[in-house]
Amino acid sequence: MAAWEAEQERFTKTVRGQLIKNPTAVFEIMTPNGNIRITSGDGKALLNGSKQFLSIGGVVYAADELLDQEIIDMQRDLFDSNYIRMKTEGTEETMTMSM
Repeated sequence: MAAWEAEQERFTKTVRGQLIKNPTAVFEIMTPNGNIRITSGDGKALLNGSKQFLSIGGVVYAADELLDQEIIDMQRDLFDSNYIRMKTEGTEETMTMSM
């Protein structure tokens, strides 16, 4: 059971995990490549695969690259619980540009 719990904890520390956990939220995400805003509609499209690419800092990336990033800091807005700010870990090398 401990291995399963550790995997669940790791999953909830990813962008994908938080989009699943908070499907109605709007996310402001600071990535190593720039900032991006994900609405609840964007989140659903990213999770179901209908949105496979996104633009961060003017560069197009595969959605899975953002979804799999680990969250290193997260803050829910005090006055709007559906507004969440996150900061992800990584470097320019971890995300590859898509054509």
